[in-house]
Amino acid sequence: MYEVEFFKLLKNPDFKELRKFQIRIAKNVDTGYNEIGEIYGADVAYKGDKAVGAIVSKNYESYEIKEIEFPYIPTYFAFRELPILWNLIKKCDGCIIFDGNGLLHPYRAGLATMAGVMLEKQTIGVAKSLLCGEIKGEYVYQNKEIIGKIIKSSKNPIYVSIGNRVTLKQASDIVLNNCVHRVPEVLRKAHILANHIAERI
Repeated sequence: MYEVEFFKLLKNPDFKELRKFQIRIAKNVDTGYNEIGEIYGADVAYKGDKAVGAIVSKNYESYEIKEIEFPYIPTYFAFRELPILWNLIKKCDGCIIFDGNGLLHPYRAGLATMAGVMLEKQTIGVAKSLLCGEIKGEYVYQNKEIIGKIIKSSKNPIYVSIGNRVTLKQASDIVLNNCVHRVPEVLRKAHILANHIAERI
């Protein structure tokens, strides 16, 4: 549904059009309860003009090397990393945890949300720094709406948000139950794999 339009937008980026696309994606997020399948972690590592996308679960791992085609611009992060991860996550049937945000985004369209809605996947965002919003207790608010939850699995917090097809409680429980260190193990291992391959390019 979205694939052709997404990649067409990337060929000649117009930031106003990209923003409109994000807003449209955000309107189609499913924040309801869904059964959880296998848990995956997805991350990207960079070296020069190349990027390595990696995806890891308890029983599976894969990676792909691609050219970097979009700069790093805050709030447009998905347009940089999603093309790198696209083929990998397209094959996954389960819940994908991303190193990035979901609804915890000024336009409710972080990497996890963009991926989840576009590919009709169950997704969760996990970020190590706060992109936006106001912290009140263990939650992150924007315009009086809860957009994320703070989890402290180590001395440094992480910020968990809905990507798609999951509730915030489900997302928080999944992340906390899969943390041995600061971030969920599948995400940590995806990070290690992506960086290992990047070092060898």
